[in-house]
Amino acid sequence: MGTRRSLGQVIGVVALACASFGASTASAQVDYEIMASLQFNFSNPGARSLAMAGALTGAGDDATGAWTNPGGLTNITRPEVGVEFRGFDFSTPFVLDGRFNGTPTQRGIDTINVVRNGESSNQTHSLSFVSAVVPKSRFAFAFYRTEVANFETNPETVGPFFDRDSNLPCIVSQPQRCSRIRPVQGSLDLQISNFGGSAAVRLMDQVSVGVGVSYYKFELDSTNQRFGINGPNDTAAGGFFGPPSYASNNVVSTEFISGDDSAFGVNIGASINPSDKLRFGASYRQGPKFDLAYHRVDQFGDVIGDFNESQFKLPDVIAVGALVKPVPQLNLTVDYRRVLYSQLTSDMGAGFAGVDPKDYVIDDGNEFRVGAEYLFTSMPAPLSAIAVRGGFWHDPDHRIRYVGPFSTDTILYPTGESETHYTGGAGVVFTHFQIDFGIDRSELVNTFSVSGVLRF
Repeated sequence: MGTRRSLGQVIGVVALACASFGASTASAQVDYEIMASLQFNFSNPGARSLAMAGALTGAGDDATGAWTNPGGLTNITRPEVGVEFRGFDFSTPFVLDGRFNGTPTQRGIDTINVVRNGESSNQTHSLSFVSAVVPKSRFAFAFYRTEVANFETNPETVGPFFDRDSNLPCIVSQPQRCSRIRPVQGSLDLQISNFGGSAAVRLMDQVSVGVGVSYYKFELDSTNQRFGINGPNDTAAGGFFGPPSYASNNVVSTEFISGDDSAFGVNIGASINPSDKLRFGASYRQGPKFDLAYHRVDQFGDVIGDFNESQFKLPDVIAVGALVKPVPQLNLTVDYRRVLYSQLTSDMGAGFAGVDPKDYVIDDGNEFRVGAEYLFTSMPAPLSAIAVRGGFWHDPDHRIRYVGPFSTDTILYPTGESETHYTGGAGVVFTHFQIDFGIDRSELVNTFSVSGVLRF
């Protein structure tokens, strides 16, 4: 790793690293840095759920429980079908330019004494959830389709400078001591959806359990180009101290990652109703593994090394929650979720020689979600109620970190930051129909949702 991607005088290799909302790598991912940008949608489906910070594990009283807590399906008393349209606005940060250590030479673009991040802004939208629930006496059955990931990113880096040896600092008269990470242009498109069925049974008046099986469809396509840097004193475009040249004839290597696979996963849940004012829920959702392939080519299109295969592991999620009703019109919800992000790097694949996959780590995440819903029920026909909702949740840092000996990945895989999401929305309830709106806002990801439910 010490010399694998650095540029001493004129020679080196580039790397791009992106922060994430939810990252993933071989058997988790591969050490092509663009994979660190992946973002998953672990928020529960449905606009009502989104507006209440996704804290519905304990509530378990609508069709989204087929995915989040199948044990709560018995709380639904009438057959219903539902659909949701959801849109995302991603801002995906990545290491852009600047200087990691040492003193800038003030030559060309080597003038910034800190590493700076850039952002790739992308938007996606789709019909994200479709469901049908049929309650039968002590049983309930549900069928659904939902999206786990619908993500795109297109980072473009300049390449930060650094001094590999602090005893031999980079100075204007000795530019050969400088190192610089090569500029990169990349693209990544990830789609994960699943089709599932769930069933629940009320074991006794206060206790229900449920189980679900999901068929996941996985598609990933990524291309990442690394560009040359010329001349130790060159300040022109493409030069060592110059701005990047993204010309096609300046590409030094290209990385490809692809996946088109399917797999099964299971989820289980329970709902406990001690009283009309209190309800508890718990669930476990297994993340499946998918096959993916990756390889590198040089500027002539010849394969570097081998064609490689690995696996992409979707993290497991464990959740517990509670619903409290101080008054009939008010629902207060709270969720705790443990997301096993460490599974993402447990068997990380190596796309570069000399890599120790154990040097890439990511911590499991603890999410805390709080939501509230107030129902105005004194409404004229045909209205049944108008709902106002809000909430917030803590999204822990789950950025992949490099913890090995100093290398360019020390720069490109830094520690990330936790985020707080604020949510809100409203709903209009009729006798047989309900429409809901929800938003979730944070620094990096904004989500909008509208959903409708038809009851029979």
